[in-house]
Amino acid sequence: MAEFQSCIDNCKLIELSGRGANHTWYNNQDSSPITRKLDRTLINEAWLSAHPQSNALFDTPGGSDHSPILVTTATDIERRKVPFKFYNLFTTHPDYPNLLDNAWSSPSVRGTSMYELCQRLKVVKVGYTELNRKNFSNIQARTAKAHEALIRKQAQILSTPS
Repeated sequence: MAEFQSCIDNCKLIELSGRGANHTWYNNQDSSPITRKLDRTLINEAWLSAHPQSNALFDTPGGSDHSPILVTTATDIERRKVPFKFYNLFTTHPDYPNLLDNAWSSPSVRGTSMYELCQRLKVVKVGYTELNRKNFSNIQARTAKAHEALIRKQAQILSTPS
């Protein structure tokens, strides 16, 4: 399993979001039935870019012990939301402490402690999402632009040293 997981990681494959049967394999034994999710649909970034609305449907197995998978690329299938991820680089931004302070000091809806915590975390998530979009998104283009500026400055220094 470790080698297989390593192969998936090296190939940069991700699982296509799916719907339908939660378990895709059945041992076909009435006395001690076992079900597992064995079958998956793996894609790469190129597939996701070409077919952003694609989805996998895990159908009923019929005569087989495995569920057939129907991959659709239609745009009418609703995709699930991408989960929020916290990156350590957020902590390096000067606005990081203010985001936390604003989230914890903002007035929240009254309720149980867990409910209030969830509401504050939602405020933090909105702030971090905005911080990520403004300061850390499109990093490849920003890196290329900074590299071009560096090359111009180096050419200027080499042509007219002072």
